[in-house]
Amino acid sequence: MQSPARVISASFALTGFSTAVLAGLAAHNPGTTVLSRAILCMAACYILGMFAGLIVERVIREHVESHRKSNPLPEDPAAFPEKSTDVEVVGG
Repeated sequence: MQSPARVISASFALTGFSTAVLAGLAAHNPGTTVLSRAILCMAACYILGMFAGLIVERVIREHVESHRKSNPLPEDPAAFPEKSTDVEVVGG
């Protein structure tokens, strides 16, 4: 499984690239100019996305840790009630 930071950064990069290509084509720029600017934009968005992804990972990790501290699981497995698998048919 890939880390969320890498997935987020790749999403940022692809979004930046496609936006730059569409904007360049809409402005009737030459193809080499459009592609070179789109690649630069992709690299910049990848870096920004990596920072955003790392921040998101840390926030989620801290939230999960605080949730586990405030809601601990009981140490004794007998504390969990048994689930009943009996089915009662009513009005049959």
